[in-house]
Amino acid sequence: MPRWIASISPSSDALDGLDRAQRLRVVRTVRRGEAADSLELANPLVAYASASLRWHASMRVLRIVSLVLVVCGAVLVLLGSVGEGDLDWLDVAPVAVVAALVAYFVVDARRQVLVEQSMRATENRWGLGSGPVKP
Repeated sequence: MPRWIASISPSSDALDGLDRAQRLRVVRTVRRGEAADSLELANPLVAYASASLRWHASMRVLRIVSLVLVVCGAVLVLLGSVGEGDLDWLDVAPVAVVAALVAYFVVDARRQVLVEQSMRATENRWGLGSGPVKP
């Protein structure tokens, strides 16, 4: 993976040593919020989920700052247009961008919940980490 892509995406080092089908199973299982279906994939799933959660935490400040900047820009554009008395469809574009960013925050929060759910379910099912071991 190129270095610039690795800097903007969650680490996939946890999936090293797995073939393409296994990687796909791990990523799909994490996205669904389910437990790993085999012990062979349990450790890579937990490692991938942990890396993904760390990446989400590191990007939180950047997302908040970008949302604040876009909101301020949208407010300034709308106030300027209303002050001139000339509201145009183009002036509504920043509001659409703000709505898209808010939707992204909601989707990302849901994705993070599914990652945590998948990690905990796998730990509980296979007796990894601090979760209880199920028979």
